[in-house]
Amino acid sequence: MHFKTGMVSDSFTVKVDRQDIQNFARSIKNRNQLHYDLETAKKAGFPDIIAPPTLPILFWQNAKLDWLEQVEAPLIHGEQKFTYIKRIVAGDIYKCRIFLKDVMKKQGSTSVIWILKHVLEGYQNERLCFTSETTLILRELDENEVE
Repeated sequence: MHFKTGMVSDSFTVKVDRQDIQNFARSIKNRNQLHYDLETAKKAGFPDIIAPPTLPILFWQNAKLDWLEQVEAPLIHGEQKFTYIKRIVAGDIYKCRIFLKDVMKKQGSTSVIWILKHVLEGYQNERLCFTSETTLILRELDENEVE
């Protein structure tokens, strides 16, 4: 496996719509009406319904990460951190990219463990609106484990 700090995905675009926000909020059992009801969101000062803070997890579905394409072992999702300069609301369009912030290789008791720290950035009009840091963990499979 080859991972190098600084690897970066191509830019990709994500459009956030009301249905995406509502479906995601429902899936995480978040009942806050700011995620469902336009009038409630407008009364709170937002132009449309707002996304739950963890919504950018879904943005990964639009990214092509060459360095993860080579991985045959299961990935374990580690910690996650979100930082917002601007809240995500329905109708927003973001230009995003994901880069590999840090790579650690450790010898475990039975195999090599890789710890990959990624950062997802979301921009509107060249302005950074949010970041999401995600740690993925994987272990190298030995030849006997590969099918």
